[in-house]
Amino acid sequence: MTSWPEPAPADAEAVARLLAREPEGPYAVVVRRADSGLPAVIACWPFMGGVTPMPTLFWLLDPTLAREVSVVESAGAVRQARSAVDGAALAEAHRRYASLRDSLVPSGHGGARPSGGIGGTRQGVKCLHAHMAWHLVGGGDPVIAWALETFPGAFSLAGLDVGPFPRGLESLQPLRGGIEASWKPGSAERREIAGLRCEQRGQGASLGVQGKELLGEGFDLGTMEGARFVEAGVAQALPLLHQDLLGGS
Repeated sequence: MTSWPEPAPADAEAVARLLAREPEGPYAVVVRRADSGLPAVIACWPFMGGVTPMPTLFWLLDPTLAREVSVVESAGAVRQARSAVDGAALAEAHRRYASLRDSLVPSGHGGARPSGGIGGTRQGVKCLHAHMAWHLVGGGDPVIAWALETFPGAFSLAGLDVGPFPRGLESLQPLRGGIEASWKPGSAERREIAGLRCEQRGQGASLGVQGKELLGEGFDLGTMEGARFVEAGVAQALPLLHQDLLGGS
């Protein structure tokens, strides 16, 4: 079993609330929001209930980042990344992730083991949330490096405290400097001033930027229910998104 310490009561409550369920295995908080102290990323032990393999080593919890990643995914970023990101670099990222996770498996373990790379993906790109969590702990993820360049200012990376890491993960290098450098000052304020409105249509989605008064009107960034991005419509609207929502980036 893991030698990781039990989480503090406040962390246990926050993690369960952010997951909307009780965690199914041991974990450790490895990234926090500096202002609130709330967990942003947790490291997950490679087994749930001591026996069921858990392929996802790092889980993104921060609700702001999770919503932002979902918006970028809805713009077709996963498909774009598959063709844009260097295959060799991505394969190496999967290998390092799997190697680190597998190093936590107790010696002599004879049952089923977690498999795959980042988030359990054997190859390619599957879930940007898993890639973001890996990047934030120092994984140097090439998919997120591409996303930061392709969608400048789209992610609220300022104000994150990374580490310390639990036993077995000490080799990771915190990305404090890298996180701060990849965040564009003022982008969060521009997002607050700008409003996204997405109306579901039979042939696509329309995206409009009409000011702060539209926040929360007909578009729920938290659940994406009732107004979902339709990939074709969002792809057509991306230039508007970059120009108006991100302040002309």
